[in-house]
Amino acid sequence: MGNTPIHNANTLTFAAGVSAALDTKSGTIMSFETPSGGANNATLTFQVSHDGSNYTALDYYDGSAPAAVSVGGLSTSAPEAVSLDAATWRYLASWQYIKLVNSGETSDWVVITRPVD
Repeated sequence: MGNTPIHNANTLTFAAGVSAALDTKSGTIMSFETPSGGANNATLTFQVSHDGSNYTALDYYDGSAPAAVSVGGLSTSAPEAVSLDAATWRYLASWQYIKLVNSGETSDWVVITRPVD
């Protein structure tokens, strides 16, 4: 039996509130770790791309209008580990390139991915 990791830790650097892109070809986003020193009650949204060049905000249709896929209530004044809920995971799962968006963020975040079998 080999030493295959059950997850990969990917460090994403933010610039002007948008992270570097994460290529999920080798792993699906499962969770992330926020750094300390950010804003309380931050809301994380996502930009996605099929080609790694052209990004758009990730929305879903709630039955009446498009709404942003988001993770809210983050307290980045202290480090926090956050797992994605099933709905958010499903929305992200079909995209190969993903950026995290958190207004004004400039710190590095760690995104945990699970290898694709």
